Amino acid sequence: MRQSVNEDITRAEATEGARRTVASANLVSSDVARANHTRLALLTSLVFLTALVLSAPFARTPLAQFPAVVALLQAVQVTADLLLAGLLFAQYYIERSRELATVAAGFLFTALIVLAHTLTFPGVISQTGAFGAGPQSAAWLVVAWRIVLPLTVIVYALRRDGERPADAHLGAARDPILAMSLAAAGGVVVLAFLAILGRRWLPVLMDGDVFVTGTRLAMVVALTITVIALLVLFRRRSHSVLDLLLMVVMFAWFCADILVSISNGRYDLGCLAARIWVVLASMFVLVILLYETAALYARMQAARAEDRERQRHWNEVVAARVETQSAERLMMAAKRAAETANRAKSEFLAAMSHEMRTPLTCVLGMADLLVESELTAEQRRHATALRDASQSLLAVIDDLLAAKIEIQKPSPDRLPTGLASAKDALASGARILVAEDHVMIRNLLEAMLAAAGHEVVLVSNGKEAIAAIQASEFDLVLMDVHMPEMDGIAAAQEIRKLDGRVRNIPIIAVTAYATPQDVERCRAVGMTEHLPKPFNRDDLLRLIAKWFGRQHPRLPPIPDDG
Repeated sequence: MRQSVNEDITRAEATEGARRTVASANLVSSDVARANHTRLALLTSLVFLTALVLSAPFARTPLAQFPAVVALLQAVQVTADLLLAGLLFAQYYIERSRELATVAAGFLFTALIVLAHTLTFPGVISQTGAFGAGPQSAAWLVVAWRIVLPLTVIVYALRRDGERPADAHLGAARDPILAMSLAAAGGVVVLAFLAILGRRWLPVLMDGDVFVTGTRLAMVVALTITVIALLVLFRRRSHSVLDLLLMVVMFAWFCADILVSISNGRYDLGCLAARIWVVLASMFVLVILLYETAALYARMQAARAEDRERQRHWNEVVAARVETQSAERLMMAAKRAAETANRAKSEFLAAMSHEMRTPLTCVLGMADLLVESELTAEQRRHATALRDASQSLLAVIDDLLAAKIEIQKPSPDRLPTGLASAKDALASGARILVAEDHVMIRNLLEAMLAAAGHEVVLVSNGKEAIAAIQASEFDLVLMDVHMPEMDGIAAAQEIRKLDGRVRNIPIIAVTAYATPQDVERCRAVGMTEHLPKPFNRDDLLRLIAKWFGRQHPRLPPIPDDG
């Protein structure tokens, strides 16, 4: 009897070990490419090659100026590359493979540099480009755009080691993700300043809308680096699904760079075709990653169903053959295994939701500000289309994750109705402290609040927020939850322990953690309201109107640290 029970235990432990490896073994970054993946990559590359052969004779055909078309295509690419970066960072969050973080940062850099290029492109925002850009600024940003992602792909291919660090717990991935994201954003800011402020000293790449010799030399450099990235990926002994996807992207860029090199100017047929191909390459990779992610969820569900059936059989054997003490021990082990599986799944989905929703906050917020700025009718239509498309993309993401995690959205019935009432309540303006570590979202909040007539003070973590509140008076606090040094949860607890009226200051959580459990956790430590990212300006101003001039209604019990 005991031998039979021991055999059942051994089989159950083996099943649990196999289940725990399902997610890692089937991630596109580690899953070995199969024949169907190879055929799809070859077919897609053949389509790009055929398009190159057919388009090359007409590459120098001049077209009418189409800055609105350029803005629309690049808005799609910004959105796709931001989502690709979020998906790859989410996979790094699980696998902890350093090369994954590198290529994810490459796609994040590409999204941001394309956004900067769109803003400085002549005719999109102004005749010469936004922020005082000159005729050479957009061209030099294109050069950086075409060089950096292939370089990160080369680093990805050379550093591929597949090893996890010794401290590979869930918290260990957040700092590298933050560091990589800040490095990508900082690189774009530096290059944009160089392209705008240093335009008089940079070599000439454009004569009006026509390419010069310097342009062709720069494209040869970009083309060479892209070919090197393609060769380094191809020469690897075995290819993962992600390797094949990156090879397709590099081949599409190779074809696009050739077309640009043989075109005469930015409004030739060759340049338009190259822009379309680059967008299609990003969309191709995004669709495959989303498909593989959905398939991963299906495999996880199937594994859980098998686990439940084996666990039922196991419980029957235990109840029939072993004494009470042994049965309790085995059932506790099964419960812990199930809880571990559910916790790992929930953390993966929460991480994916956070990494997708955070960049979308910037896209939606900046689109709102752009719509409200002084634009021509045509520019306003394009900006509105960008905002509506981003909102539709958010709805798709929420629907994709709705079956796995419940997203908590703002409740309009608890807020003042109508933007007019919000503006009336804030006519005098409020002094607001913003605690947010993400520099782009911090700048977005500052722009929205300043435009509404508020005085804004910015800090980047919980410690700085507590110091600012003790040093000065504020009407309310907008607090991110996930921040370095001290997060928003700990900061809210400390603020509620302070003396005087400051301990009752309204604190609004502004965070991409948007499940009902996250909302309850914020309220449990004394946060007054919860505003999930991405948010729109109206919801933000309604919440501020609701709490401006009021105090937190009651203090929750302060947890005993002792």
